[in-house]
Amino acid sequence: SNLVATYIDLDDHLEAIRVTEELVERARQIGELEWLAMGIFGALSSYILLGRWEQAFACQDGVQLSASRHVVSELMALAYMLCERGDVDGAQTLLAEYEWARAEVGAEPIAWFAACEARVLRAQGRAQEALEAARRGLALSSAGLDMTNIRVKQCFVEAAEAALALGDLDAADALLSEAESLPPGRVTPFLSAQRTRFRARLDSARERHDAVEESFRSAEAELRK
Repeated sequence: SNLVATYIDLDDHLEAIRVTEELVERARQIGELEWLAMGIFGALSSYILLGRWEQAFACQDGVQLSASRHVVSELMALAYMLCERGDVDGAQTLLAEYEWARAEVGAEPIAWFAACEARVLRAQGRAQEALEAARRGLALSSAGLDMTNIRVKQCFVEAAEAALALGDLDAADALLSEAESLPPGRVTPFLSAQRTRFRARLDSARERHDAVEESFRSAEAELRK
């Protein structure tokens, strides 16, 4: 599972899926249900980010296999897809099942909950609350998570989206400037693309149009790699 998490944080989602498929096969061979659950849920965020939504939803079939709520809590990420499909009420209902994660001891469940809550709030038109939720996740850098972590990267995306939705360009600029100040070794392809995309949106909002189209094309190319 640590290897899968590493691949996901590096944005190598195809490799993360390959490893989880091997884990699932091995777990079924030896009848290890906890490993099987970890394999099923391990690639969930990769399925979502690659647009393989049916495979992501199918991960719900593994709920009964694990006694660990931390493993099962990966399912809260389905709130993203429900929002994209326009089922905001369904996303809110799903997220409510993981309310415990808001005050969990581990940083990763808290960060995932913060990112998912921010996405749902933004879909509800509650941008200020979404910004506050996303900032809670970003603040977990002091707990050992940084911008290479997929959960923190999603918090960054949600914070920037919320700030722009509010028209708070200074807040969006501050978030973006912090992400742009990271050393190269902590900038993954996904984060690089999002930085470029948000810089283009911010420049457009400030009527600095010279490089906006080129920046959007660059971001799109990075996200499609």
